[in-house]
Amino acid sequence: GKSFYDSGMKDQTAVFNLFYRKAPENNNWAVVSGTEEVIEMVENLGNMNPEFFERFLPGDEYAEFRGYLSAMKFTGTVYAMREGEIVFPNQPIVIIEGPLIEAQVLETPMLCIMNHQMAVATKASRVCRATFWILHFLHILFSPAWKRPTILQPNLTRPPKPKPFWLNWWH
Repeated sequence: GKSFYDSGMKDQTAVFNLFYRKAPENNNWAVVSGTEEVIEMVENLGNMNPEFFERFLPGDEYAEFRGYLSAMKFTGTVYAMREGEIVFPNQPIVIIEGPLIEAQVLETPMLCIMNHQMAVATKASRVCRATFWILHFLHILFSPAWKRPTILQPNLTRPPKPKPFWLNWWH
């Protein structure tokens, strides 16, 4: 960010797109999560004292830049998918339009937040889906024949009547 500040490029308009290229294990979708935290981070930009930034930018040569960061407010626009939506590779999840330095300062923490949150939410969704199908399969496998779900069920409010054991092979 300091190089943009020093070269006078800090006010040029930039567009940053957050997306992922490939999901692990050849999965082709992910669950959007972390957008609320990103919005909160954007809203709180510029709420820190210059002394806070001295830990990361020590020295007198950064004093003016630390003051700029402590007073910086985001003046651009954020477009984001909603929490819980399904996203596919190369599809923008968050788009930030704004001055170059503001977008660049938000980029790294936004990547950290979204990467962690989406990894957890996507794994949880996949585990729940797999568990559902495993339990469904076990239910079918170990249920008596007359309790097994059929493809065409005429009335789902009442269970089917038991059949005589010699007709179970037909089911």
